[in-house]
Amino acid sequence: MVAITKNLNTVSLDFKIYKMKKIALSLFVSSFALTAFAQTITFKVNYKPSTVYTQSNLQTTKNEVSYKAPAEILEMLTAQGIENPTTTENKTNITGVMTTGKLAAAEMPITMKLSIDSGAEDKIIPDNTVIHGKVKQDGMPVFESIDAPGMDAATKDIFLKSMQATMAQVTIPERKVKVGETFVIDTPLSLPMGPATLKMSDKATYKLIKVEAKKAYFDVSHVYTIDSVVNDQEIKGTGTGTGKVVHDIENNFIVKQDVDMNMQMGFDTNGITLTIKANTVSALTCTIAPAK
Repeated sequence: MVAITKNLNTVSLDFKIYKMKKIALSLFVSSFALTAFAQTITFKVNYKPSTVYTQSNLQTTKNEVSYKAPAEILEMLTAQGIENPTTTENKTNITGVMTTGKLAAAEMPITMKLSIDSGAEDKIIPDNTVIHGKVKQDGMPVFESIDAPGMDAATKDIFLKSMQATMAQVTIPERKVKVGETFVIDTPLSLPMGPATLKMSDKATYKLIKVEAKKAYFDVSHVYTIDSVVNDQEIKGTGTGTGKVVHDIENNFIVKQDVDMNMQMGFDTNGITLTIKANTVSALTCTIAPAK
């Protein structure tokens, strides 16, 4: 009887240990499932009604322009004080405050108040320039008019068309992505330049690195291609870029974006072959708050 009781106690203890292990395993599996679920996010960009999006974008651009031409033309350029190569560097801080109104029929009004500081005394875009338009929750803004005191009508028209064209071509398809996965957004762009149009493409590959505190962190690589004709001049160029993006999952919006871009392009004009090398470092941040 003692032996049987001892065996029963042993079986009972083993069963308890088994149950504890099973519970622990279940908790582990549940925990893993929750973690895996938490690491899958929906990447999309949506505007919310009655919301203020304040963006600040600091850009530093370095350009190097090299000239190839017959000796007499190069001598003439030198006489005019033009160095070969010519290098320039400038910094531009762009602040844009986008404010959405109330939602009505799946659409809401939006305004963008712009301030651009490039260190120049004469500003192409006056401070407090305001662009008016509308936006759907699942789309990009459509700008319709511009209020820019002191800006001439021709410049207003060019700038407004540039904004319209850029926004119309920017599409960010909604998708679900897990940590470690990649996806590609290929954006062809046609940018008005006066009477001409510059055509280029940006093939961006996003890789989700981590999800933390309702933010998704991506590494991004870019491949740029320019193949265009501007003022009867064929312009070809290529480039690459690297950067990082922070996506606010709760607000469905990009709140931080860093890009280091290198481009090289060339064209011939009036017997001169120009090669342009450009490096642009861009740091964008965005804060989101309810409209007052």
